[in-house]
Amino acid sequence: MSRTVSVLVRIDRTGNAVTLAVTGELTAADEPELTRMTERARTLFPDATVTVDLSSARTPSPQDPQWENTNHRGDGEPEISNSPDPPRA
Repeated sequence: MSRTVSVLVRIDRTGNAVTLAVTGELTAADEPELTRMTERARTLFPDATVTVDLSSARTPSPQDPQWENTNHRGDGEPEISNSPDPPRA
């Protein structure tokens, strides 16, 4: 079974809040695209609060053959980066 990630963009009626609701198996390889989507939302709605909701996203198990996270700490947990650029190996 292949890994999937879905992003639902919610915009309130006033345009003051934009939420990107992420579901599915999220890996470090998805960070550049999520960053691009966040920047796009900020460009389209410059006065809005942009939120990325990861509460329904999960990271795949390291035992899963589809696991692509090459940016991990060695204990199976993904490394988190607050920078707009993906971490370099």
